[in-house]
Amino acid sequence: MAIQLTESLSENDLVSLELFKSEQESALTWLLPYCKLQTVQANCVILDPKVKNNTLFFVLSGQAEVQLEQQGLKAISYLKPGECIGEMSIIEGISPSAKVVSTQVTTLLTLPGEILWKIIDRSHAVSKNLIYMLSSRIRQDNNVILESLELQQLHEQKSKNDVLTNLFNRRWLDEMLPRIFERYQTQNSSFSIIMLDIDHFKHYNDNYGHLSGDAAIRSIAATITDNIRPNDMAARYGGEEFMVLLPETNKEEAEIIAERLRVAVKTKKIVSENKAELPSITASFGIATSYKNVSLIDLICNADTALYKAKENGRDCIFSEN
Repeated sequence: MAIQLTESLSENDLVSLELFKSEQESALTWLLPYCKLQTVQANCVILDPKVKNNTLFFVLSGQAEVQLEQQGLKAISYLKPGECIGEMSIIEGISPSAKVVSTQVTTLLTLPGEILWKIIDRSHAVSKNLIYMLSSRIRQDNNVILESLELQQLHEQKSKNDVLTNLFNRRWLDEMLPRIFERYQTQNSSFSIIMLDIDHFKHYNDNYGHLSGDAAIRSIAATITDNIRPNDMAARYGGEEFMVLLPETNKEEAEIIAERLRVAVKTKKIVSENKAELPSITASFGIATSYKNVSLIDLICNADTALYKAKENGRDCIFSEN
């Protein structure tokens, strides 16, 4: 709602502004000679981070939006009648931190920046209002930062998680596995990996369709997640192949985990998106455990060789290369 001005600006007009709320009209009379009215068209820049500001603006009618260059100059908030613009840059004595642009024809009341300090010195009510306004701005800025961080985290999660299974993806694995492996090598701790591959997956896809194949892949991913320990990590290695990282796990412990996964995969019911039950699947498992002087490449090759031997042994089984 626009602030209704008298024919000549009065103290009553000032107390309708957020900064002067609850102040006595008589205490604002001295301000009137400093007040000026200004009407700007839509898309007029009121504040610019590149230009130092020494004017306090009040929106009387219309609307302005606050834009951040870091956000692609998208509006992060709107300033409506009664609100003020530019107080933070005046208080700090530096250029504005954001751009403020009118979104429509807007009438502004302006005061010289140095008057703000005189107002603060003279009025307890104005000081309280200013503290409240700045607190609200900080809270609003915090919300913007939080939303930005949440969006960033979402993008980061999407970049490291496989879309179909929500397991870590190959990109994450290529980036993180060397670091994880080096950590446990440095600590001289045991570290094992399991590579598993869905048996006869091409045949499954050809016979039941790609959507059913996707359902099978999602099913095995969920089964892996449900049957590994909190510190274990699982990734989709590619296609129908998966890798499970087992920190502080020796060969015997890795074999127990692999066997548990094998049984869980075999007995897991697979359901399509339309709730129809699909044929079950099995998987073959190759296990490799690190030992002194083994490289990460050797460890992965050992697991891959073990997986190949599990398939040679008839599939639906585990094989440990070490």
